[in-house]
Amino acid sequence: MKKSFVLLISVFLLASFLVTGCSYGVASDNNYTTNTNSTNSSTDVPANTETKVSPDKIRIFYITSGLTIPDNFNYKNNFVLDELAKIANVEIEEAVVPPYSDYKTKFNLMMSSGNICDVVHIPAVNEVNSYGQSGAFVELTDIINGSDIMKKRYSIQFVELLKANDGKIYSLRSLPVDGDCNSFGVRYDLLESVGYTGMPTTMDEWLNAMRKVKAKYPDSIPYTSRENLHYCEFVFKSFGCASDGVSWQYYKGKVIPAFGNPLYKDALITYQTMLEEGLMDKEFVTSKAQDFQDKRLNKNVLINQQNLTALATWIDRFTSNGITTAMFIPGRYPKIEDDRIDPIAVFDGPPSIGAHCVAISSTSKKKDAAVRFLEALLSDECNNLTVWGREGIEYNVINGEKVSDYTKASESNWRLMYGMLFGFNTKEELELLAKTNIANTKFDNAGKEKYQKLFLEEAGKALADLNSVQMNPYNLIALDKDTVTRLTEAANEARTIAVKAMLNEISLTEFDAQAANFMEKYQFITDEYNAKLPEAQRKATMK
Repeated sequence: MKKSFVLLISVFLLASFLVTGCSYGVASDNNYTTNTNSTNSSTDVPANTETKVSPDKIRIFYITSGLTIPDNFNYKNNFVLDELAKIANVEIEEAVVPPYSDYKTKFNLMMSSGNICDVVHIPAVNEVNSYGQSGAFVELTDIINGSDIMKKRYSIQFVELLKANDGKIYSLRSLPVDGDCNSFGVRYDLLESVGYTGMPTTMDEWLNAMRKVKAKYPDSIPYTSRENLHYCEFVFKSFGCASDGVSWQYYKGKVIPAFGNPLYKDALITYQTMLEEGLMDKEFVTSKAQDFQDKRLNKNVLINQQNLTALATWIDRFTSNGITTAMFIPGRYPKIEDDRIDPIAVFDGPPSIGAHCVAISSTSKKKDAAVRFLEALLSDECNNLTVWGREGIEYNVINGEKVSDYTKASESNWRLMYGMLFGFNTKEELELLAKTNIANTKFDNAGKEKYQKLFLEEAGKALADLNSVQMNPYNLIALDKDTVTRLTEAANEARTIAVKAMLNEISLTEFDAQAANFMEKYQFITDEYNAKLPEAQRKATMK
């Protein structure tokens, strides 16, 4: 199977170069166009002249991680990528960067075409492992063992966590971080405008806050999400359900489908209330990425889902769009007193190893160069560039300490996407990012000081919640490649059932019946998860 896959890939690759050349190119979040800037010219070398070895040329596929990217940004040539290329002694021949809203589609298209970039980055563990087991990606165990920098970054436990279900390693994954977690963003200025002097703590308190915002701003959408139940974590996670409402989850020592959670209907009832009262827009069913962004900027959205690092980047987005009163800070999941809730499902547990994967194509003719590029991404130089930027531009050294130039740093926040490949999302980085963007708001000095204090205090509380529970072993389970396909099918079916119940298109009794049928149909997925759970639990407790 593996050999045949590789042969097929090779045929496709050869054909694509002969017929069309490279079929992918550089793209922004709004388009998808080619920008390779490559040449095919050659020059004869004069006799008796020493020939200088040129850097290896490689093609890379990577994801923006949802960051705001400047118009006309050069994904192939910029100061971070140029420095990484220099460290690795490579030349970036082509950078393939699909729109973030559609990166999985573009990734699968690339994989099916056979025209696979030398280095591939995507936040999709199961998919990468599935393709790896089919022969599409290089097995990395020997490469890791032979690389000083990889062995430095990846402990024995992390190497174990990298392994797919066949015991092989097909990608390096994002490292554990101590400055980021799944949270949600709160427009604290809206809370203040309706009389609050502190953050709500319970679900009822948050619902009442939404009602007050809706009453004062009739055109507002206090809570919004987008299609496929993206960014619906606020309610689902508060009740200890799977964050997207349709996946499987760890629950009190076993893995269950989301529908099997005893508090799932409580979450549905809460969503029904929000939708009936206009606290959440019914357009979430069809709302695309751009719609979601526009609503957050124009509809006085009180709450929306956001991890801490991305939340910090939104400070600048409000400012640049003229919303100068926005005070966007992290929130904590509402307290729901119920013994049936598993705290791990609410807070996820300390990060172990992330879902962002960087793999090397098995068809690459420049595997050594690709390895060097991965090592460059793991380097201290990359860490410094993505966190601080360039000395004398984004920061200066004063009395031996790095001091950020907040204005310049804000202009190059896009550099974070290269750090996200391997998870340089530290507390230091989060604090610096928040301070940078808050410094560039239109608040006076007292307002900026208040904003910064609120942001960092609430971020600290969210991180403390994360570390209050054990590592979630569910995140360490990789399903067999055939099951991954069925998992996507199952998620689509579950999502249809959940949305109908949220919109009151089916009764809760009808939901019970459909949920029961769903769980019976996909019992084999539940069984596979639980069969592999003990090994995941072992890895989660490794030191």
